[in-house]
Amino acid sequence: MQTIKGNPGAPGIAIGTIVLYTKQASDPAEEMTFATARAACVEQMKQLRQRALEEVGEEQAKIFTAYQMLLEDAYLFQPMERRIAAGEPPEQAIGAECEAVAQRFAGMKQDYLRQRADDIRNVGNLLINRMKGAEPGLVLPEGESKVLLAAYELTPADTFLLDKKRLGGLITEQGGATSHTVILAKSMGIPAITGVRQVLSALGQHQNAVMDGQTGELILDPDAQTVQSYLQKQDSQHAFREKVDRLDCRQAVTKDGEIVRLCANIGSPRDMDALQNEEYDGIGLFRTEFLYADSAAEPTMAEQEAAYRAVLERADGREVIIRTLDIGGDKEVPYLRLPKEQNPFLGNRGLRLCLERRELFVRQLEAILTASAGKQVKIMFPMVTEISELVEAKRCLGEAEHVLLEKGQPCCEKVKIGMMVETPAAAVMAESFAACCDFMSIGTNDLTQYVTAADRGNPHVQKLYCPYHPAVIRLIANTAAAGLKTGTEVSVCGELGGNPLFLPLLIGLGIGKLSMAPALLKTARFLICHMAKRDTEQLARQILELEDADQIEAALQRTYQKLLKNIS
Repeated sequence: MQTIKGNPGAPGIAIGTIVLYTKQASDPAEEMTFATARAACVEQMKQLRQRALEEVGEEQAKIFTAYQMLLEDAYLFQPMERRIAAGEPPEQAIGAECEAVAQRFAGMKQDYLRQRADDIRNVGNLLINRMKGAEPGLVLPEGESKVLLAAYELTPADTFLLDKKRLGGLITEQGGATSHTVILAKSMGIPAITGVRQVLSALGQHQNAVMDGQTGELILDPDAQTVQSYLQKQDSQHAFREKVDRLDCRQAVTKDGEIVRLCANIGSPRDMDALQNEEYDGIGLFRTEFLYADSAAEPTMAEQEAAYRAVLERADGREVIIRTLDIGGDKEVPYLRLPKEQNPFLGNRGLRLCLERRELFVRQLEAILTASAGKQVKIMFPMVTEISELVEAKRCLGEAEHVLLEKGQPCCEKVKIGMMVETPAAAVMAESFAACCDFMSIGTNDLTQYVTAADRGNPHVQKLYCPYHPAVIRLIANTAAAGLKTGTEVSVCGELGGNPLFLPLLIGLGIGKLSMAPALLKTARFLICHMAKRDTEQLARQILELEDADQIEAALQRTYQKLLKNIS
């Protein structure tokens, strides 16, 4: 029996037999030209989109729309056509151009942008395989046990075309929690693990295994006792999901009456679709990078206003926190001509860059103020490390408001200003910052990365990127305490905000507002309604006395298991 640790992808437990995915053999008789293959791929994406609409819903169907758009993108394909016309082998031209574009996204700060690198590569491979005559889709072997499909990478098309009755889970080396393949797996209820190094050589064909998509653990050749243990865990998860689905509580209130506000993180207006049937208290984080990263030129004022207004209107009176542009030297936005940096994660990014590109920044602020005329909006600044930066950002906001008033343009009159707490500097100085803003939101992903000095996108240091690190916990506690002392709202909008293990701890530390992916809201509300604030405060005191990450993780696991056991 051997345990391999990957990265959590889509939650769930699967028990079955590993099948190693190797690409289908090509049929020379079906080989196509570049143009014909590209047209065939576009048509297939249209068909998959329609099928996804019928089977898993509009949000997942948009994945195939995105792939179709990439296949139709002249910016991506014109360089390939020129190289092929000059005599270069098509496979080489496609691979080189896709890799060049993918590399521009691979180092980006936001996971959802970084995962676009996988999409670009997937589109290239899809096209190459179609030119060679290979049809997409995998035929899973017959048998009694479920198939745990292991692959270097899988495209959304590969995943969606699999036989759901035979498929138990997905195991990949490439991809991440925000990749389109994992998003699709979640919607299909298929457990997934990513980041398994040397996956095709580390695992054996037809090897028995157990996988847990929640923890990222893969157990090879499990004994009977282990299998039985995971079967019981699987039954417990199904029972828990049924209880969550029956929840009729519309607000997250602890058993002793403490109200916790639950908000959603979104990355574009279309993400509001996922909230259509959800109970939520507002948009705790509206990322605006999509406007700039998905365009060949700076978005116009009209384009920006339309995006902001769409979210404000669909929020239907709930609060909306719009984060200003958070890009930097790790993001290839050609029209901004950002210089290459040796260490972009510590470089000119976020608010630093916006203050340097003041005109760009003020235009965004003008668009936000115009779109929110007659409504309430909150504006949040990213990557703040000095009070002077926050002061200057507020001055830019005043400048934007002045420009609009001079034009006689209606705009939002009462804007609340906040900042991301995602650097150790901001967390250590939280009380001073709290005096200069209306609210603070802790970005736990980057805070953990900067505290542990471990790039969260680098598989070689994944073990060091640890949110259970006592330094991370204490900085969150320091920020929460600063908010309580000054009367400044402090929320968590990073990944820990929706992590069931951390919910009791965050509430116990004094965090009264959490923002998370829409899919996590119902589970968070269910758990909060079954815990007591006094118990969470006791847990927080205990955790703050611990000095070892493993001890902290174990304590949070015990608390979570006890909570589940007490839920009737």
